[in-house]
Amino acid sequence: MTDFTLSPRRRPLWRLFIAPVLVVIAAIAWSIFWFYAASQVDVQADAWRAQEAKSGGSTIALTAR
Repeated sequence: MTDFTLSPRRRPLWRLFIAPVLVVIAAIAWSIFWFYAASQVDVQADAWRAQEAKSGGSTIALTAR
């Protein structure tokens, strides 16, 4: 009698690394977006301050209570 025991099929190892690699890519993309957005906020805030200073517009005074 012939023994036909099949060995368990090996799954490719690269499938194990798909999720962590996607998480790392998402984290890098989020960081790039965050730094870009933060720099744009600085640019817009500086432009607004310059416009307000030029027009003699309102000044915001912060007072301690």
